[in-house]
Amino acid sequence: MLNRNEYGALLITSAQLQNEELLETQLWNMAQSLISQAEKGKKLPTRYNDITKEWKNSKPRYSGSAITYELYDISAKHGIALVCVRGSEGSKYGISTTSKTYYFVNKYGRGVQVTEVNKALPAKAAKSNPGELGYVIQVLRGVKSLKLKQSQTRIGYKIVRRDEEGQLVSVFDGSEWRLGKCRKERSTDDHCGGFYYYKSKNLAIEAAKRDAIFPTREDLPGLVLLEVEVSGKEYAYGNGKFCVTSLKPLRILEEFAEEQHKLEEKNNDNTGVNK
Repeated sequence: MLNRNEYGALLITSAQLQNEELLETQLWNMAQSLISQAEKGKKLPTRYNDITKEWKNSKPRYSGSAITYELYDISAKHGIALVCVRGSEGSKYGISTTSKTYYFVNKYGRGVQVTEVNKALPAKAAKSNPGELGYVIQVLRGVKSLKLKQSQTRIGYKIVRRDEEGQLVSVFDGSEWRLGKCRKERSTDDHCGGFYYYKSKNLAIEAAKRDAIFPTREDLPGLVLLEVEVSGKEYAYGNGKFCVTSLKPLRILEEFAEEQHKLEEKNNDNTGVNK
């Protein structure tokens, strides 16, 4: 059986790929052949990756852009592959997705046919039924209905800041966060909706030390670590950071000033802050 990554894309192991007698390997190779044919025929954007990584002040800085392919489903019965064409770019904050477009690629005469499909459904369908090849394609073609399970509430951690009036506000947009008050917004996997949190307190603190959660570190007042309750659809952005639909601050765990943050970062203190 083919596995999936955290976003729902299909993965194949080196052992599976080497065993040409496996059905999964044959299906994978069929899909890759269709996709390569579509790329050569200029029916899909050409793949490339010129993202580079440099180190500055002991921190990674990325630059450049890339277009990559991710296989989301295969239908042997209909000879269709579902591929996601992902655009990415590097910056001093890391590597982020700039675009995602999903296509059906199927045999058509001596060539292939490429059809863009609704990008809101593939990842959801893949995660809802990860073990059934062809299911995502059937959902997109209207043969099967997509049924999603309700997510249970869970505990996480979020970094906010205090504004000049002493209110807890978002580091990104200055919107207010009140203890005990839930905020809801449809989460997306492209940084356009939802709320950020970390599943580990230590990961949240370390991300703050690396300046990995801020649009800029200039002129930021003291930071606050919150314990939060989250629920609903969520997407993983890497390094322990998630985007979720519903988030409610429960309590303040730690507060630390900008000066303390800089001192700890300089001294590479990995023991936490103000414990």
